[in-house]
Amino acid sequence: MYIDYLYITNPSDNQEGDDADAEYWSVALDVIGKSRYPDDPLWKFNNPEQKMLWMRIKGTPLKRGDKGGPAKVADPFGQSTTDDQIYEYQIVDMRIVARAYTFPLKKSLTIWGTIGHFLGSDVWELEGSRFLYRKEEWGYYGKKGTLRNMFGEFVHWEWWGLFWVIFSSVVGGLFTIFLLWKMYWWIVAQRELMKWDGMEDVWENMRRDRVAEEEGALLNAHGAYRDDPDEGSSSRPPAYEDALKPLPSKPLPEKPLPAVPLIDA
Repeated sequence: MYIDYLYITNPSDNQEGDDADAEYWSVALDVIGKSRYPDDPLWKFNNPEQKMLWMRIKGTPLKRGDKGGPAKVADPFGQSTTDDQIYEYQIVDMRIVARAYTFPLKKSLTIWGTIGHFLGSDVWELEGSRFLYRKEEWGYYGKKGTLRNMFGEFVHWEWWGLFWVIFSSVVGGLFTIFLLWKMYWWIVAQRELMKWDGMEDVWENMRRDRVAEEEGALLNAHGAYRDDPDEGSSSRPPAYEDALKPLPSKPLPEKPLPAVPLIDA
């Protein structure tokens, strides 16, 4: 049976003088709805004449532990001032009283109320003395819309297995492609090295390539030789281009030689 309920707990005064160390709590439970299964519709118990269960509980602290000392166990009612005691509980009174829940209208939350709801500050009401459970407001790990419930759903997500299978497959596929790419270029490099027939041929080809490169640097675009490899890089034509023209067919006219200058002895 799944029920919606209001749970109320408060410390109570010690009315029995025979046990001064005992503590008392008043505990009430008001059932406000029920359903047989989680997916069944809720049957609301909104009759104001309905009663609720009220109990008076006595807690007697026991001074004991595993090694003879006090055992640190939290008080389940959250009202004890000490954390080094465990209690022996006893129901000393039980009765049916007027119900405490009035089925108020649901109000929209303010900005601060929304922030408090997200942090879970509205789980317990009136300084931790009232706890209201309604199935429609709660998830598996806390109230819906709270950080606790979101974190629980994230950690216990049912598709985590499939996610990690897909993620590992993608990473493994990329890593395999990277290895195949490296292997391909390694094979290409090995085939280039196999073209050389021994180290002597390697050095000979390197020397031949270097000589051809130097000779090519000394030839201009027309295949003519130049002294400076950088010569001809400019767009200006060479200064002695006319010297390469063929000689004329007719002999040049003879010119008289200049007179021999007189040199004083």
